[in-house]
Amino acid sequence: MSSDGPAQWTAAAVAARLGVATTTLRTWSRRYGIGPADHEPGRHRRYTAADVARLEAMCALVADGVTPASAARLVRGGAGHVPPDRGEGEIRPRPAEAEDRAAVRGLLSSVLRLDADTVTRTVERRIAATGVVEAWEMLCVPALVELGRQNGTGTCIDAEHLFSFAISAALHRVTGSVRSASRRGALLSCAAGERHTLALEALRAALAERAAPVRAMGADLPTAVLSDAIRRTHPAVVALWAQTERTARTGELAHLHALGVATVLAIGPGWARRRIPRGVLTADTLHDAVWMILAGERG
Repeated sequence: MSSDGPAQWTAAAVAARLGVATTTLRTWSRRYGIGPADHEPGRHRRYTAADVARLEAMCALVADGVTPASAARLVRGGAGHVPPDRGEGEIRPRPAEAEDRAAVRGLLSSVLRLDADTVTRTVERRIAATGVVEAWEMLCVPALVELGRQNGTGTCIDAEHLFSFAISAALHRVTGSVRSASRRGALLSCAAGERHTLALEALRAALAERAAPVRAMGADLPTAVLSDAIRRTHPAVVALWAQTERTARTGELAHLHALGVATVLAIGPGWARRRIPRGVLTADTLHDAVWMILAGERG
């Protein structure tokens, strides 16, 4: 038994006290080592008062914008192994687990009930617990794909719109403080005619979470307007999103590259069958886009 008192708090009681899901507690324990100090495999988790105090400190740091991995380091005082901060180096996605699949099912249930508040809170809590990249790739995208499959008959259009709006609301709440004013940062834009912005919003949030300077220009930006924005802001990286082949015009990429931008990045499924101009990079996932932008804007 730990010296900081008996382990008498259940996971449900701790989750209720902190205002987080029990799955978040399990995630923090498994990935960051912030959990019941004396947990034995096969037995119910019980938390001591000191365990709860550490989790309260973790929650306070995350609420202030600190990434969960960094918050764990601070709470643990540097002791033990904690996975690398998502803001440092390469971010690697992980395979879906049973709890991810269960979370997708639960989220979809709320979406189909048109329970907007629950949907938004669920996405926000997952972002707070695991970060934008994992929340997007392991929760939001699988749920969007499944919802699209169910909407083959056109019966879930209202749910799709509600879901997209709820994800967007959660992503727009993700902010970060840029660490260096000298960094030129990234400029993100949809291609001309492209109105699907959700993945671009996820990219902006993932970069903001890592304190990377970023400007997001939104949907359907004419090439001339984007060019003017580049001349005015001098970004190190320009990322152009195209959801469909119709909006994926390689001439626009070539034009941006000719403006002298150090890194031009084509992102989105629209580019998959296009011949990308020489010197332009591509990224297939949010994980890859974040890593390539961070590498590009740091030179």
